[in-house]
Amino acid sequence: MKTFGSERGFTLAEVLTALMILSLLAVTAIPAFAELRIRHQAQDQRFEAVLLIQEQMERLQRERVVPPFNKKM
Repeated sequence: MKTFGSERGFTLAEVLTALMILSLLAVTAIPAFAELRIRHQAQDQRFEAVLLIQEQMERLQRERVVPPFNKKM
């Protein structure tokens, strides 16, 4: 015959407490990761823009092309 006092496991209160703690962590972590992802994308775009400008400048230097100056009349 099985007795209930000898069983091992978690009580409902312990499980609910653990779920509440995990949900609080998720609520705070998800927006932080989303913001981090947006910052990373912006940084990647700036880096690609700098590389493009550098490539254009190197091409102009190789071709010895002088960029036109803005003349005010």
